[in-house]
Amino acid sequence: MEHWRIGTYLRIRPPRKHTTKAYTLPRARPNDHVQTILFPILPVALDTRSTLKQRDVLEFKYDQVFDHDVHQDGVFDAVCRDIITSAMEGYNGTILAYGQTGSGKTFTITGGRGEIVDVVVLQWMDSYHDRGMIPRTISALFDAFETRRDTSYRCFVSYLEVYNENIYDLLDKAHMNKPIDEWTKIHLQLSDDDDDDVHFRNLGVYEANSEEDALNLLFLGNVNRVTSDTPMNQASSRSHSIFTILIEGRRKDSEVVLNSKLHIVDLAGSERVYKRDGTERMRNEGRCINLSLHHLEQVILALQQRSSKKAKTHIPYRNSMLTSVLRGSLGGNCKSVFIGTLNPEAEYVDESISTCRFMLRCSEVAVDVRANRDMEPTALIALLQRENDRLQAERTSLQENVAHQIELNAQLHAQLTSEKTLGPLTEIEKDVCEKLVEQFLVAETAEDDILRTLQHLGMAHALECLRQLKTSIVFASNTAAEAQESLLVQDERMKDVEARLLEQRADADKLKTHIVQLTAHINALHEASSSVAEVDDPHDDEDDLCSESDAESEKVAPSIEPPKPPTVPPRGESASDAIKRRMELLKQGAIFIKHGRQGKPHARFVWCSNDLQYLSYRPVGSQGPMIQIPTSSLHALAYGHSTKVFQRKTDRSRSEFCFSILYDDKKRSLDLEVDEGDSADRNRLRCCEWTEALQFLIKWKSAQRSQPIAKQ
Repeated sequence: MEHWRIGTYLRIRPPRKHTTKAYTLPRARPNDHVQTILFPILPVALDTRSTLKQRDVLEFKYDQVFDHDVHQDGVFDAVCRDIITSAMEGYNGTILAYGQTGSGKTFTITGGRGEIVDVVVLQWMDSYHDRGMIPRTISALFDAFETRRDTSYRCFVSYLEVYNENIYDLLDKAHMNKPIDEWTKIHLQLSDDDDDDVHFRNLGVYEANSEEDALNLLFLGNVNRVTSDTPMNQASSRSHSIFTILIEGRRKDSEVVLNSKLHIVDLAGSERVYKRDGTERMRNEGRCINLSLHHLEQVILALQQRSSKKAKTHIPYRNSMLTSVLRGSLGGNCKSVFIGTLNPEAEYVDESISTCRFMLRCSEVAVDVRANRDMEPTALIALLQRENDRLQAERTSLQENVAHQIELNAQLHAQLTSEKTLGPLTEIEKDVCEKLVEQFLVAETAEDDILRTLQHLGMAHALECLRQLKTSIVFASNTAAEAQESLLVQDERMKDVEARLLEQRADADKLKTHIVQLTAHINALHEASSSVAEVDDPHDDEDDLCSESDAESEKVAPSIEPPKPPTVPPRGESASDAIKRRMELLKQGAIFIKHGRQGKPHARFVWCSNDLQYLSYRPVGSQGPMIQIPTSSLHALAYGHSTKVFQRKTDRSRSEFCFSILYDDKKRSLDLEVDEGDSADRNRLRCCEWTEALQFLIKWKSAQRSQPIAKQ
């Protein structure tokens, strides 16, 4: 058992230009284990909503304060390393980010700019330096798995969000392209013990055999997560998300199994309702977020009181869905660390101080934690079987001894009934009888000597011996009853373990069947990929298309030879792997800038159907109609500003990031531009990936159209 205090850390986001910061960081002394942040109290108008006490300065102390120039790796090493090491040793852990909207919680947890552009690993690799706590934790875990050769590990992942007091599975692929109102809700199973963790009904748990598998699950969940454009953040998280990693470790020289859960929590941003405009839906989201964070503060206050008073205190976990989900992380068997994020600008000093006060309360919460160690089921069965055999032998011996003593008692009693009543014995005579009884019970070969002694002493001594023997028999009977009861308990435990073993064997059989089915499916995909590779060059890429444009404005002069797009050299992958990568790129889709007939740009999400029969696109951020283009009608690609639509544009510097998809015998075109931010290399790489993938798709469809003619 280990005593653990919730670790509290503060991170300050970079300020905007021409703004004034509202905090001071005193220089830390070398031997200090805490770091201080100061907020000066400035004069305020009478009509302000500030609730600060009238003091010159507010001082808050934390384990560490990260200024705006501290990078992600510095935060990860200081906050997460010890939690990850403990998780490898069987301790549950939680890493939680709390703070105002737009203060950098999602950037700290997931990385990047706080918004997910695509589910493709290559796109995320461009921002490798800005990886958040979840990607770095995944990488550190799998590196540790490879290092610890004496232990075999298995890793499982789940990802959920709490939105408007409902729980949803972010890894359910059935939710793709559906509004959240049509998603399946996850139900909780709560126990009466508030210190126990919760159980989720129908929440998907997926095994990750590699770092790439775990990252793909993370990216899938981030794409499904609910975000909105608010005045304080263009991609504000409107839900609380919990990314859970389940670790199972088995030492090769031991029968002990280590089990741990590592939760990484990204809370939705706290904000003042009066500072936010928007639709009724956004206002309702804000109310639900603030109410759940209010209940979280009440839980922390109750835990703080319980830690200070060392007494049992009611913890109101059930007041909200968020606190119900997090009750194991807040006051249960879990090592937790909290990261508070601050907006440094003076305009948001009230929210910053509120965050600091919440983190200060969290630092006073302490719990007792222990490692989760279980025994291998087969080893536990063997141990219980040995214990059962020992108790059975002990019971048999006691039963035989009791039967012999009862028989002897009956004989002596029959003999006594034929004699007259005898007088009491002295203490010395009773001591002699006690020694005779002890000799009778211990030495089996002394029965004849004892019988002769009793015959010499008389019936009074024999009766006293019987009384003392009766006392011994009663004691032995009670001992036998206790042994019988213990044996029954052991039998019940052994039956329970056997039932669990049968369930695990059934689960193992199902898993083997599922593995066989997956292997057959993978082999079929390899055969299909090989057949596609024979039709054309396997290094041509694929992606998704769609949109419609004016027929006249999207024609391309047939005499213009389009320039060759830049190519990305293959990274040692086979032809089938390259084809699969391009297929997945097209199916997953991406956001482009579509230029209409008059050159007006629109943001559109473009993707291919799973069977690659249609190229589709739809508006981003609205419920507009979806447009579908049969992939069999795709004819060619035009690079740069070749079409008339692009020729109406005046910014020629963006030409290398533009391309057009020609279809319906070049009568129509879909004119797209890649805009991934200020990085020209990132835009160039994305344009290259999509043009290669589309070129491959066009050649493949052309080959399919020509196959019937070739057969004739």
